[in-house]
Amino acid sequence: MVPSLLAARANALVCLLVSDSERTPTYQDSGLTVTAATTEISGVDVDKVVKGDTTTFTFSGFGLDNHVTVKVVQASSTCTGTDHVGDIITGGGQGGGYSLTSTTTAKTTATLSLTLNQADTSSKICFFVASGNYGGTAAYADTRASDVVTVMELTGSSPSQVGLYVDTQLTLTGTDLTTSDSLALSTSTNCNGNWIANAQDIALLSATT
Repeated sequence: MVPSLLAARANALVCLLVSDSERTPTYQDSGLTVTAATTEISGVDVDKVVKGDTTTFTFSGFGLDNHVTVKVVQASSTCTGTDHVGDIITGGGQGGGYSLTSTTTAKTTATLSLTLNQADTSSKICFFVASGNYGGTAAYADTRASDVVTVMELTGSSPSQVGLYVDTQLTLTGTDLTTSDSLALSTSTNCNGNWIANAQDIALLSATT
C-alpha cells in the first residue's frame, strides 16, 4: 500500500475494509492513526568529517524523497532564504540544491553523499521543501535537531620519518582535532586497509585547533 496523501491531516483514522464473499462489509476503525504533514528532517547521522572526504549522510524524519534539497552553510550563517548556494561551504551546495536519494519505502530515511572541501567548525545543515503540493515554506530551514557538521583538516605531521621499533611521538597540526580521534598508518592509496603493524587505532594524546 503506497498512498500519496493530498491534504494535511492530524491523527487521521486508519479504517479497514475486509474482503468477505458472504456479506457487504463496511469500513471499521482499527484504532490506529496516521498524520499527514509537511516533510520534516528530525536528524542527521554525521557530525564530523575530514576535509575532502566523500561521506554518506543519512537523514531521518518523514516524507523524505527527492523533493527535499539540502545544503551546508558556514557556521556563522543561518538556514534561511531560497538561494541554494548562498553562504555554503565549499562542496556544501549546488545550483538547484542537492536532492535526497535512496529513500526507504516508508520515506523515513534518505541519504546524500557530500564532499565538503572547506574546514569549518559546526557548519549548519539546512533543508528546503517546496511550497504548493508539498506544503513547504520554499525557504531553507534548520532540521528539528538543528544538526551541524564539523569539517576538520589535517595540515601537517612531524617527524616525517620514524625508526623501526622506536617509540616515537607524532605531532599533528590541523583543525578540530580531539582526543576522541584516532590515527592509523597505511600503505594503501586511500586508507582503506593495508595497515602498518602496530600503527592502527592510535588515540590522539591531546587536542589542537
